Amino acid sequence: MDKLQDLSQSELEDLLDNTERVESMALESDEIQNIQLEREMALASNRNLAEQNLDMKPRLERQREHLVERYSELEGVRDTYRQHCDQKDGVMGQASPEGLFSRLQTEGASTETESESLADEFLDGRLSLDSFLDRFLSLRSLAHKRRVRIEKLQDILRQKKETAAGDASAGSVTPGSPFTSAAGYSARPAFGPPATACPYPTQPTFPGVPGSGSAFGQYSAPNTAPYPSAYTYGGVGGYSYPTGPALPNSQSPTGRPQYRPGFGVPQPYS
Repeated sequence: MDKLQDLSQSELEDLLDNTERVESMALESDEIQNIQLEREMALASNRNLAEQNLDMKPRLERQREHLVERYSELEGVRDTYRQHCDQKDGVMGQASPEGLFSRLQTEGASTETESESLADEFLDGRLSLDSFLDRFLSLRSLAHKRRVRIEKLQDILRQKKETAAGDASAGSVTPGSPFTSAAGYSARPAFGPPATACPYPTQPTFPGVPGSGSAFGQYSAPNTAPYPSAYTYGGVGGYSYPTGPALPNSQSPTGRPQYRPGFGVPQPYS
């Protein structure tokens, strides 16, 4: 553009008719030169990257083959894992309480059948006594052991079912729902204080407490009247507690307490 500004009008008119000169001037411009330089640099960089990729091709092929081998190994390991899972499921099914219970029942029935057939052989005279005792005792011992195990396992299964049923029933109850009493029942709580007091009989208080100064204390006369009638322990038979006069306050503080017959101490049957 700078060169065009310096040309005269006649030179510009001549330039319009000369296309070759226009092309040469365009190619000689700085913008086109920079673009050509960038293009050549990009081509050189691409050529260099292509050569590096070609150099890495053998390594890429080796890694690809190694990947195929590892993938084949992975498929084999996956198949082995599935087989082991199937074996584990089968073993778990046999080792479960239900599976063990079924197997024990089958083995117990076979032992019972074998012992019965052995007894039939002995009764028919086809088996000697010593052989019968050796084989029969071992079979009956094995049968009893299996029977005990069957009963124990049956109890375990029953407890397991009861526990599962209890958990299911407890989970089905909706927490927080208020209880509404049905028709015909009062809303009074079952464990509350009674409306009226229980008719317990009232008894006079115990005589005065012993005083200090002696081993047995000083007994004073009761402030209330004695029992009005005899009190029989237990209602039927036993010791009787007859009534008696009040003790006077004349007992020695150092001697033994004086008890009158028939008052304060149970009397045996005469």
